[in-house]
Parts: sequence; C-alpha cells; structure tokens
Amino acid sequence: MSFNPNFTITNRMTQAITRIERARGFLEAL
Repeated sequence: MSFNPNFTITNRMTQAITRIERARGFLEAL
C-alpha cells in the first residue's frame, strides 16, 4: 500500500466542493 498525498488532497477538495454545491443548491431551493 503506497501513500499518495496527492489523492488525499484531491479527495478533500472534492468533498469540500461537493459540500459547497450542496449548500448552494439548498439556498436556491429556499
């Protein structure tokens, strides 16, 4: 098992972007 810091950073960014998009869609739904 090789440690890949690049994937970890990308995964965190993807989760942050998903959270932002979800919040934006929720605010627009209001």
